[in-house]
Amino acid sequence: LWLPYKTMRTYRQRKALQRQVRFVASDAGLITENENGHMNTPWSDYLKWKEGSGAFLLYLSDEAFQTIPKRFFHSESAVTTFREMLRMKVGAK
Repeated sequence: LWLPYKTMRTYRQRKALQRQVRFVASDAGLITENENGHMNTPWSDYLKWKEGSGAFLLYLSDEAFQTIPKRFFHSESAVTTFREMLRMKVGAK
């Protein structure tokens, strides 16, 4: 009961989580863009990644991760391409 409340409260407090974001995967890393700017996170900064039915989780530490929803991709082949890039750049899941 406490976790859903705390999660929604954190989401409401952190305005950056509510902004539309764009992800671009390059050979150098993952570029994150929104209306306030952009950030390039090198692949070497990611410790590991996991894949679920609806999203990829890219871990920067044991407790911090980026969520990349699969709905961001325009096709299943784009999801497959991203998965292969993660395997090559970050390592096996």
